[in-house]
Amino acid sequence: MNPTALTHLLDEAQRRRLTLFIGPDLPQAVTGLPSAGDLAAGLAKHLGLSGLGDAPALADVAQAAGRLRFRDTLQFLMDRLDSSGHDPQPVDLLLARLPVDLFITTRLDDGLGRAFEQVSRPAQALVSDFDAGFVDRSKPTLLKLYGDLRQPTSLTVTQDQLFDLPRDKRGLLRLVEQAFSTSTLLFLGADLESPDFLSLWRGVLRDLGRLAPMAYAAPARPLSPQAKAVWADRNITVLDDAPLDLVQTLAERLPPEGTTPIRPRPPGSRLLPPITPPIQRYRNFDLELSRRADGRILARVLRSPEGEGESAVADFAEMPPPLDGAATLRGTDEEMGRRLFPGGVAERWAASLATTVRAEEGLRLRLFLADPSLAGVAWEAAKLGDKWPALSTVTPMVRYVSTGRRTDTLAAAQPLRMLVLISDAAEMGLPVLDTARERALLAEALAPLEAKGALKVEWRTGAVTRRGLLDDLRRIQPHLLHFIGHGLHDEATGLGSLVISGDGGEPVLLTTEDLAILLDGTPVQFAFFNACQSGRAAGGVAQAVVRASVAAAVGMQVDAPDQAAADFAGAVYRSIADGWPIDAAVAEGRKLLSTTLGVGSPWWALPALYSRLEDGRLFG
Repeated sequence: MNPTALTHLLDEAQRRRLTLFIGPDLPQAVTGLPSAGDLAAGLAKHLGLSGLGDAPALADVAQAAGRLRFRDTLQFLMDRLDSSGHDPQPVDLLLARLPVDLFITTRLDDGLGRAFEQVSRPAQALVSDFDAGFVDRSKPTLLKLYGDLRQPTSLTVTQDQLFDLPRDKRGLLRLVEQAFSTSTLLFLGADLESPDFLSLWRGVLRDLGRLAPMAYAAPARPLSPQAKAVWADRNITVLDDAPLDLVQTLAERLPPEGTTPIRPRPPGSRLLPPITPPIQRYRNFDLELSRRADGRILARVLRSPEGEGESAVADFAEMPPPLDGAATLRGTDEEMGRRLFPGGVAERWAASLATTVRAEEGLRLRLFLADPSLAGVAWEAAKLGDKWPALSTVTPMVRYVSTGRRTDTLAAAQPLRMLVLISDAAEMGLPVLDTARERALLAEALAPLEAKGALKVEWRTGAVTRRGLLDDLRRIQPHLLHFIGHGLHDEATGLGSLVISGDGGEPVLLTTEDLAILLDGTPVQFAFFNACQSGRAAGGVAQAVVRASVAAAVGMQVDAPDQAAADFAGAVYRSIADGWPIDAAVAEGRKLLSTTLGVGSPWWALPALYSRLEDGRLFG
């Protein structure tokens, strides 16, 4: 967070000189409702409209629908934005408690209005010029610039209506113009580069005069340095903070308005897994993989609900083919399955699964990899029959690390503390990672957990050093550690490392041995390494920290796309916060990637989970 900007925003809010301009582009995971972009795409599909491009503006889609289909457009929007049967989302409740007198919004839903009601802070809604003539200064004002779905004549949805906005809503725009010229403006949740917002800016807002004395923006998605410079010329400072992060920070540091305590509801809770895991008890199927002298893989059942001792040899002399992001699983997954479950092992697995299903239990597949070369294989992709065990919370897969010592579940009350390290390669002369985008995507994924008080996140960006990491681990005492940056794997030694900064800013390697020493004695139970090769081979970072001290860790076997990594991490952390076993939580993340990217895509199989937990539970 920009400390200068935060200080200024807090000061302006306390002086009642802060105005919020709330856009419609926050994702459904935060608001519980589709964003403007999602609405546009959905409406175009619903009406059978084509030729509008890959990411059409909502105003363009509504314009293409025309007057004859406006009723269909209106009904579609009402169906998608109706949240009357649900409590207000946490982001709206936080906004309603801020000491702000004017809230300008281009959202069409009524979530913010209902949030004001819940916190017992009556607000005055303005949706037309008639309303603008009766402003009650004793109440907060909710100025709905695009109107209200319950008043169809007030709506600004099509391009024609947007063009006519300066004429049709002159009174409302006078109030906006006054706010622009006399107060500090904060744009929240608007995609500043979207066609919808740019049309509003060029057709209406920029004609209201230069923003003064200052304006800030926490956009729905990160902007490039060039785009930030363009908005800076318009007197708008674009912040790097995710909108919900900023709102939460303001809410924590400002005296709340209203009298009723917030009863928070997880954002987008219809999309989140239930608090109670679907499987209450798991039994283990322990499978050891080793290589014989002839190179063939020997699979041996160490323990199962149907007994132990079964073994079989896969009839392949060569190693399984490697997976990367460009590959497809079609055919490869079945080949992996034949190597993982050869002959009698497959029969023992089927019998064990039948036993646990009858008992309404899950069957955890624990891999014991006796040969270091086998750790570099994406066994998680294995398909047996018509099922992928790693894709199911009924049969989650984990690479078990036997340490010979007891690993206890950690008693930890929420919020869980999380330390996120983002090692900026640009400062060290390495290939540049889009860390701003990765942070924004991860923040978006974690926002629901922060909003409901299940998670408290500390971010460390830029120069991550040994000294700084040691201080953060001591001061924050995190339960969860998340690393974004470069990882390396030394083929000669078989050891993995993370790339961090030296005291002089030069790149240095944080070896697995170094990291194990730093984490020893801390409450870190789970570590997530979004670094290329961090899950690879026996010396990979994830396996090494589990062998040393951490109860469980995830590493990426190859460098994952930003969106896929953030989606996967978000699903995993949501499940952890709900009390799920770590292997089931990782299965949830895999399921999300397989359904969004396709089961033939390899990305869901490439995160590697290492654990030394007997029952998979991190916290009790």
